[in-house]
Formats: sequence, C-alpha cells, structure tokens
Amino acid sequence: DKMHRGKFHIPEPTTPAYTGPIDLIVVPAVAFDKAGFRLGRGGGYYDRFIKKHSEATLIGVGYDFQLVDKVPAQRHDQKVHRVILPSQTIII
Repeated sequence: DKMHRGKFHIPEPTTPAYTGPIDLIVVPAVAFDKAGFRLGRGGGYYDRFIKKHSEATLIGVGYDFQLVDKVPAQRHDQKVHRVILPSQTIII
C-alpha cells in the first residue's frame, strides 16, 4: 500500500523485493521471430534477468506486426518459450 518516489519519479513499493522462485516471465519486445528471439531496447536488462531465473517459462507478448522473419541475435540473447500475438501463439 505504501509507495515512494523512485528512479525517474516512478512510484515504487517500500517493501523488500521478492527473491523467491519465479515461474513465469512475460517479456516485451520491439520484435519477435519464430525461433523465439526478441529485439529489445538494447539495454540487456531482460537477458540478464532471465539468465538468473532459468527455471521460468518465458512468454513474449506483442502485436502481429511485431513478428518478423529474423531478429538479429547474439550469443548472450535469451530466447522465449512462446510468443503470444492476437492472431496466433507460437510455441518454440
């Protein structure tokens, strides 16, 4: 219930961060491909977070126009297990 103004003046909870197991991670992207690769915003935040939680199922969520033939991928890029779009669900 209690929040404080955090980085970028965004309200953040005052309680400690959750540190237990994570079952599901919903991953945004600029684009996805059918191999499960995603194009993010270039900061690598999600790739680092996903690597720490290898037990989690990774779901990419987007619009149909975000599905492209091929996303450029590097060795450190983490693939999602599914991509859910309005017209289809792609299971990798």
